[in-house]
Amino acid sequence: MKDFFKKRIGLIILLVAIFAFPSSLSTQARLNMRAIVTGLAIDKVDDKYEVTAQIVKTSPSTESGGEKATVNFVSDNDETVIGAISKLSYKTGKTSAFSHTNFIIIGKDVLEEDLTQTLDYFMRDNITNDSMLLLVAEEKASNEIKKTKDVELSIAIGLQKVFMYREKEGDGVMNSVLEFMKDSKESSGTSVVSLLALEKNDEQSEDNPTGGGSSSSSGSSGESGTEDGGEQGGGSKYQYFKAQTELGCFVDGRYVGKLEKDEVLGYMLANKKATIDDVYAEDFDKSVFNAKRVGVKIKDKTNKLKIRYENNIPCLDLVVKIKNSAIYEIQSEEFIDAPTDAEFSEIKNGLKKKIAENVSKCFEKSKELKADIWGAYLLAQKHHYKQTNMYYKNREDFLSNLKLNVIVEIDRLEY
Repeated sequence: MKDFFKKRIGLIILLVAIFAFPSSLSTQARLNMRAIVTGLAIDKVDDKYEVTAQIVKTSPSTESGGEKATVNFVSDNDETVIGAISKLSYKTGKTSAFSHTNFIIIGKDVLEEDLTQTLDYFMRDNITNDSMLLLVAEEKASNEIKKTKDVELSIAIGLQKVFMYREKEGDGVMNSVLEFMKDSKESSGTSVVSLLALEKNDEQSEDNPTGGGSSSSSGSSGESGTEDGGEQGGGSKYQYFKAQTELGCFVDGRYVGKLEKDEVLGYMLANKKATIDDVYAEDFDKSVFNAKRVGVKIKDKTNKLKIRYENNIPCLDLVVKIKNSAIYEIQSEEFIDAPTDAEFSEIKNGLKKKIAENVSKCFEKSKELKADIWGAYLLAQKHHYKQTNMYYKNREDFLSNLKLNVIVEIDRLEY
């Protein structure tokens, strides 16, 4: 038997190579054909859903000896979301990996319908993740997603992580598709979604004029972008996130309006996930503290919500506890080295007043929109079920009578 194998060892090696080589080629071919979909934009055009995919492709890099990633965009439409996405898979001519999709942008025209129906596919599909970040656009979502070609590549394809950080910093909301659907179906029925707004900078980057290696040319249909990651005939300009963007409010899955400026700040100050923020205090007692404005950096805060009844009128106690903060700026005609105890007390009072004022503005706007943004009705049903159902059988009556009591506590304020 040993002699048999010795005599035929060359033949055996040849047979193994013949069977193994095609298999390895097939595996490599499948890898080379894979296009990773990292984001989607959904618009409504002529009663059809137009879906634009942000696709990341890798190719060998001659400079580094590794792989180079580029971002491209592909669009198609259909009467259903699943139909449009299926067409995208065929259109690319590649194996599309939708399991890496981490954000969805909703266009203005789609906001006219019940968004829970639009997003229904993503809750049922076994490939896409329902933890995807949900965003809205002021106009067409496809225009907004194509702007990401001029954003640093790691940021462009990782908006979910970006908004997780932005929420902590008090500059956005990381609301997932699953959270949106859950909030829309609960008794409070209200969900808040961040607006994605990217703005082009006039200054061209000297370090990286091509926008982080992503493609930057976009066509009206099919694949868009150039493989070398820059515009033909010149470098692209960076796109940056617009600061303090608006928040869209949805009630029972339908868009009802948005929070702006001080209302957004008030919402973030009451948001449990936001632990850092910048606030300023003003309107001080001039006889105690002669300064125009004081800027404060909130380094750590917590929030609590409690619902109670006063003479059968619902009252929401909203506690904002500043655990750690510091004075970063004092606007005054005279230089103030270190505030006195009296001045420090005046700054604290001014800070409490400003926080309560912004939270109250947010509350009043939400009542105008008939949006229960802090889930007060759900809390009332949970902790005061009999009383709530006796006097307020529907959410609208409850919200119209709801009162707000803002309590601001400051544990630590440094200079």
